[in-house]
Amino acid sequence: MFYVFAQEDTGDEGKVTMGECSECHGEIDQPVKWEEKFGLIFNHPVHLNRGYKCDACHKIPVHEKNKTNRVSMDLCYDCHGLSHGEQGEMAPPECGVCHPPEFDLKPAYHKQEGFFPEEHIKKAREKITHCYTCHAQPFCADCHTAREAIPKDHKAANWGTTHGEVRGFELENCDICHAYEFCAKCHKTKMPHSVFYMSAHRPDAKEDATDCAVCHKDKFCSDCHHVKNVAISMNNCGSCHSELKTGVYTSPSFIFTHEPHFEKNFACNECHKGKDATEVQEWPMHSCYSEKCHSMKNTPGTGKCEACHPKEFNIVPGKGSMYGDHTVSNFLVRNHADLATKDITKCQICHLQSFCDDCHGMEIPHPADFKTGKHKTEARTMKAKCDYCHPDKTFCEDCHHKGYKVGNGPFEATGHPPLVKEVGAQACFECHGPTYCAYCHVRGVPYSDIKGPKQ
Repeated sequence: MFYVFAQEDTGDEGKVTMGECSECHGEIDQPVKWEEKFGLIFNHPVHLNRGYKCDACHKIPVHEKNKTNRVSMDLCYDCHGLSHGEQGEMAPPECGVCHPPEFDLKPAYHKQEGFFPEEHIKKAREKITHCYTCHAQPFCADCHTAREAIPKDHKAANWGTTHGEVRGFELENCDICHAYEFCAKCHKTKMPHSVFYMSAHRPDAKEDATDCAVCHKDKFCSDCHHVKNVAISMNNCGSCHSELKTGVYTSPSFIFTHEPHFEKNFACNECHKGKDATEVQEWPMHSCYSEKCHSMKNTPGTGKCEACHPKEFNIVPGKGSMYGDHTVSNFLVRNHADLATKDITKCQICHLQSFCDDCHGMEIPHPADFKTGKHKTEARTMKAKCDYCHPDKTFCEDCHHKGYKVGNGPFEATGHPPLVKEVGAQACFECHGPTYCAYCHVRGVPYSDIKGPKQ
């Protein structure tokens, strides 16, 4: 069934059967009538008896106002000449199957002035498959090559490595001049790929991905393999990356194998963070260090550098490293403090707690009770070391002298009078003794102890 008339609503009117068509078109199942009227040998019952429905050929309504939509011949070639595996040809492609001997096979527009060469180029660009209903590949190729009709883009110096970027019509145009044997001279895989190639492409892709890259750029593989709702798991990833289970990855910077991690029941997304396969990421080294994995302490995995890095690898982070460039001249004085303040766990990959403590002279990072405990003593005796991490001159004032404004000058001199005037002196005595202020104001120098002289 198909729509014989164009519809303006969603009802069933116009949806007809073969029998209903023949009420007006008595010749519809008589091949002789079609031959006399259209120069066409055609038999509807033959197609219908093979299971084809009317709308397999009649894609749009047959009748419109003042217009009849007939089936174009190139649609017939969806079946005629098509080979279907062991079943062979679905229908014969020879002209005499559908046209009588006296029929002029050359279309009328081919005979019009100007059709060759300009007009035929336009027709070919509109739909190259329309040309193929009559002309086999050698017909076009013999003419084009004889006339040296080489497209401009083919003359570019990098055409050999960029021709795979063409799409749509341009891709269909390749076989006008180039048969399969031509492509096979360069491509290691059969070109063009068969419709079944998708299910068998894995070995070719693994053997030489550069051959694939001539045609398939950027995220072509990821568009299919790394899609939403596909979990990052061995079952999914291992189907393509078979080396994940036992393969040992080596490079100038690291040595790695998945197998011992799987044996300890680690899940893929514990290292490769991401919701699904669209977000799979490489892992930074500090993610390997935790109580569950590697560390310098008692953990399942060793924290020794040589376990994952070759002997010749320089383990000192250099330029561009997410762990900071340890080779710059001011790294120890200033840069390392910035890095440690942001994320001390990155430092602890290589450095034990004692490494920092021995240099700073105090526990780094500070323990939870440091602020209320001994920081006041260490701040007064080792202020220069405090400045490594806290260089801002107002760092202490932000807590101890709230409201202090740098523009008023040094706090001990001209900076504190405006603050005392604004908030009062009562807050001063939370840290300073009652005679501390008087001692300084009378003698001009602060007492050695912030409490001031004993009364």
